[in-house]
Amino acid sequence: MLIESHSIAASQFPDLDRSFDRGRATAESRGAPIEIGLVNNMPDAALKQTERQFRNLLELGAGERLCVRMHFLSMTGVGRGAEALAHMRGRYVDVEEAKGGTLDALIVTGAEPRAKSLRDEVYWPQFARLMDWAERNTVSTICSCLAAHGAVLHFDRIERRAIGFKRSGVFESEAEGEHPLLRDLSSPVATPHSRYNEVREDDLRRAGYRILTRSQQAGVDMFAKTRGRCLFLLLQGHPEYEACTLLREYRRDILRYLNGEREEYPILPSNYFDSKMKWRLARFEKRARAKRSVELASDLPFSAEESRSGICAPSWATTATAIYRNWLNHVAEAKRRTCVERFLV
Repeated sequence: MLIESHSIAASQFPDLDRSFDRGRATAESRGAPIEIGLVNNMPDAALKQTERQFRNLLELGAGERLCVRMHFLSMTGVGRGAEALAHMRGRYVDVEEAKGGTLDALIVTGAEPRAKSLRDEVYWPQFARLMDWAERNTVSTICSCLAAHGAVLHFDRIERRAIGFKRSGVFESEAEGEHPLLRDLSSPVATPHSRYNEVREDDLRRAGYRILTRSQQAGVDMFAKTRGRCLFLLLQGHPEYEACTLLREYRRDILRYLNGEREEYPILPSNYFDSKMKWRLARFEKRARAKRSVELASDLPFSAEESRSGICAPSWATTATAIYRNWLNHVAEAKRRTCVERFLV
């Protein structure tokens, strides 16, 4: 069960130590809500979509057995327009304020890169402080895409490397060995990717990261490392994506090309469109390259509305649900152990 919360004041969370007696500590802690903070750094156009994606995944992962309370968090260094700020008002809490509450875990999304180096991003000092806080105060934190790159840079000085193009599409990965986070994942694991940079497997292994899934085409997919009491789960892919998220991103990139905001025509997402749609898109690309004009936008093979109509099936949905179910089970068990340990002290 998922409960959405728009407040994260410290007084909102009960001190679980006070509710225990020795005979019922395990039972009561198991039923306590899992407090999850979503640090949503995605661009304004994807703000609501990202909320929906993670809300759905947490709800599916929790099922009827777990109770999850979700909190929306923001970082002041991530620039927002007036419409996004209006949507966030009363629903989002700044991460600095959230640190006064009792969050069990975080999900930190990536942001649209503005600087060549992550250390030069406006939000970098706040992001680094958030990672340090997560290490000390959460039982687990998920870092997605650019946030994963930022985490390994901050903790282990692992630099991301430019790929030279946008790696976009759905790629199959193989699971590495056995791990609780891989339970019920059928190999190969299909995951959407959308990024210009990557962290390399050899760099991660040298720093002590456990590789969970890797793709021959897309490189490392999921990897993990325990720091202090916190298990960091890092994802270069986007299992949370909906069926047509990549389609919307591809449409956005085409429009940017037609508007002159980008020089190169976007590469078609891999392993995503059916043959008929690929043929239609190839014809449009040929026209756009021959006569680049914003007027061509009306002739795109799909409209903004059609991009929500299910042109492509979410082949990764079962995988995404299993990943988040396993993660929530880990958080619940770690929280239970922590509560019992505090009671016994």
